[in-house]
Amino acid sequence: MIRKFLSSLLVLLFLLQPSFALGQDARERHLAEDTAKADPCGWGFPHKEGVVLVLCGGGMKGLAHVGVLEVLEREHIPIAAIVGTSMGSIIGGLYACGYTTEELKAIMNNIDFMAVLSGRNSTKEEASEPGRLPYQASRPFSWGFDLGKEKKATNLGLLNDRDIYLLLENLVAGRAKSNFNHLKYPFAAVATNLLTGETASLRQGSLASALRASMALPVVYAPWEIDGQLYIDGGLKANLPVLQAKELFPGHPILAINLANTINLEREDIKNNIDVAMASIEILMDIKQQENIKAADLVITPDLHGVTTMSDRPAEEIFGYGKAAAEENLDKIKLLASGLAKHATPKEEIIARRSQHKQKIVRKIRFSGANESVEYYLMSHYKKMIDKPLEMNAITQAISDLTSKFNIKSAHIIVRDLEGDDVALDFKLVLPAPYEFYIDGFASNTYIHRWLSLGLTRHNLFYPDDRLNLETRMGTEWGVFLDYDTAKGFENSNWSWALSAQEENYDIRNEIQGVTFTNIE
Repeated sequence: MIRKFLSSLLVLLFLLQPSFALGQDARERHLAEDTAKADPCGWGFPHKEGVVLVLCGGGMKGLAHVGVLEVLEREHIPIAAIVGTSMGSIIGGLYACGYTTEELKAIMNNIDFMAVLSGRNSTKEEASEPGRLPYQASRPFSWGFDLGKEKKATNLGLLNDRDIYLLLENLVAGRAKSNFNHLKYPFAAVATNLLTGETASLRQGSLASALRASMALPVVYAPWEIDGQLYIDGGLKANLPVLQAKELFPGHPILAINLANTINLEREDIKNNIDVAMASIEILMDIKQQENIKAADLVITPDLHGVTTMSDRPAEEIFGYGKAAAEENLDKIKLLASGLAKHATPKEEIIARRSQHKQKIVRKIRFSGANESVEYYLMSHYKKMIDKPLEMNAITQAISDLTSKFNIKSAHIIVRDLEGDDVALDFKLVLPAPYEFYIDGFASNTYIHRWLSLGLTRHNLFYPDDRLNLETRMGTEWGVFLDYDTAKGFENSNWSWALSAQEENYDIRNEIQGVTFTNIE
């Protein structure tokens, strides 16, 4: 029941992406000004001849982008840059940093999307371990609050986003650049600034952060903070960001991949108020979508009728829809590519003005979001990165360590450009609220018992990084658990204790009930 409810919730909220007005926040304007100083031609990116790809948002429908890219790759269609929203930004960002379509297919075929989206992917073993409460990241629904002076809730999203961000960090490790202009294909992820309501094109910093910001579905996931600004899903205002692409990469033909199906419902398709809401949202999206479609030089629209944003269709099937649409429009694509000469700049001028990417050197490291003792401890460990070349693999490993070995809700790293080739690393840590109420559950087709859990966690009770949990489980069998532990830290050592009372045969491994003391080394 819980999994079905979660699927239904995600289907509804993934569709909440109406497009309205366009805009550009101050951060993007500053980037454009800085780029213009180093780029007197006003290109804004290392110039290449080719089409600019615009990839639409759409959840699981976004897998069709891979099929289109497969045809472009096979036909050697030159690509100048890529702009994407939401799922389009994820596919586009991965392709921009060097993945082939065969590699993208392998990745998408092997991802358990429901596990990743619900925040349960990296903690499956831990979540089902008897007598032990799952870590926060494995809980599908949790609400944090502070009983101090402010007495305010701290959770801004229903689901935990740790697994999503870790997945993106792992995928771009070793391939990402701090300036997206220097990827294999210049790239921009489109998001919506929650504080200003403007559309933002993210083009520098952490690539994983930009992708995460672009798909931050309101209510489902917390807004993503970058440079003091909060960003949510780009599809709210620019689901098919053609106008942004024309502004960012002028002088190039636009090839847009549109995933929004033409609105053509039958009366029997409208059965309840949810159907009415979804149809209404699609109409609102269609208004702005049509404006962007008209601005593109060529639009490819795969036939995705019957494929929803959280579809359980096989990935290969959805790849096929995109490939079929590209094959059908191949002559038009080739004609568009053949006209690149009128858009192109002389090669000698391109060579003379193309910016050169150099290895970045880490000069500063800063932590924010944790207390002083934790930040001092972390600095003593990561100061070894100072005066060393920037390694994206090391950043990915740091993110993984911080969220798995410490009582940290989420962490991401912002790469800031300093003078010359120097950069600073800003570790942004988000700690859990002092108190956390959560709802969890367990069900499996391989195990007869299932339950619903209600729990309360007290964080940072005696030490800066400990937690005390109380959980009750109700279902085919019952259980009550009281659990305390400290964080593992870099030494990979902690201590914990657990008290449990449960119905006989409640545990999967039929362990003896009672008081258990453990010492994890």
